[in-house]
Amino acid sequence: KGTSLKTFKELALTMLAATVLVLGYNFYTSLNTTKISVHTDMNLSNHPELKGIVFQEELDRIGFESWDIDEFEKYPEKNQTLKPLRQYLKDKDTNKVLNFLKDNNLSVDVRLQYNTTPLMYSSFYNDLNTSKELIKLGANIRAKDRYSLAPLAYAISHNSIDVVKLLIDNGVKFEEVPRVQGYLISPEYKGSIGSIIIDKDTLTINYDLYIGEKYYSTRNNSETGEPFKDYWSGKVNLFYYVVRRNFIEIAKLILESGYKPDCKFDNTLGKNCFKELTKMPNYEPMLELMLEHNVSGQPNEEELKKAYDHCLFLHEHGWNEKELNKDEKLFFDDLHIKFLNKTCSDRNSTFKNTKEYIKFKNQNTLMIELTNIGADEFERNLSKKINKNKKVIYKNQTDTIYNKINHIEHKLKNKE
Repeated sequence: KGTSLKTFKELALTMLAATVLVLGYNFYTSLNTTKISVHTDMNLSNHPELKGIVFQEELDRIGFESWDIDEFEKYPEKNQTLKPLRQYLKDKDTNKVLNFLKDNNLSVDVRLQYNTTPLMYSSFYNDLNTSKELIKLGANIRAKDRYSLAPLAYAISHNSIDVVKLLIDNGVKFEEVPRVQGYLISPEYKGSIGSIIIDKDTLTINYDLYIGEKYYSTRNNSETGEPFKDYWSGKVNLFYYVVRRNFIEIAKLILESGYKPDCKFDNTLGKNCFKELTKMPNYEPMLELMLEHNVSGQPNEEELKKAYDHCLFLHEHGWNEKELNKDEKLFFDDLHIKFLNKTCSDRNSTFKNTKEYIKFKNQNTLMIELTNIGADEFERNLSKKINKNKKVIYKNQTDTIYNKINHIEHKLKNKE
């Protein structure tokens, strides 16, 4: 019986492999014969030969992630008559926008690329003047484009605070916009630090980003293999996005309107709002605002104790000053030890509240990143290698990697 069962399994696997090979060959032959080009604008109902191979939902998702309302070359206006209108909207030229609509006898809600409307553009560009005039003419403040994005969604995604206020004043509710396009990015400790400057007892951290910079991802050209910067944006929860990007003014508007964010204390993607505060500089105003409005998703007593015990572990086992010899007392070691000494030294204690918890998590994240940067600099000094991309800069000739740092300053990139 064992032999026959084994033989049956082998036969079944052989038949399955043969079937896969035949299907793969047929599909490959079909594609090579018909040379079908798959793109995000496709309606798959018109291509039955791709059924079960390519899915409309996946095409729509990819299309949404790459869609950029501000990109005219990649997404040119198909209706040549309307092409100037998009440029007038981008230029925030209210008179030209209104005259164009009038001269061409166009509706105030005329549909542009991907079913967008003029108000969506003026909302995105934070053009208060044009937005007011379009609304006076009867523009639909709740219109949806191809991806179900409304004017308020575009305003929030681009941190267009003036038009956000205008739309809210005209009756739009934040509850109507559960998701927005994650269009912008803001500084975080990991990956955003351009350099750190040691000046006696002061450490200045310079970031490569400003709050609300356009987000790009680096991809490789499919034909040449060369890397290039390409825009990418996922669909994210409204409040989570605002917190993650540290848009304090919009966050204040949202919470003061009575909106109740659905934040959770777990790893649910797009839900752990408080966790985002542990990754960024200048997090304090956002934290205070969220605590003031008692936003959900705060750590409970068990989580507070768990985090404190982790702090104790680092203090006792990972970063013990007594175990460091003179040559190891580098600025990043010294900083981390001082921080842990100040934060957690009592075995019988715990973090008392969310504020203490977030402060520990945030500063520990920063210390880890400074350790990585400092360790690279230390290795460079030991090997005496020339590093053109070094991140540690000394302000004075007497400054070294062994400086005792007492002050940390954060400096964001200037918005151009």
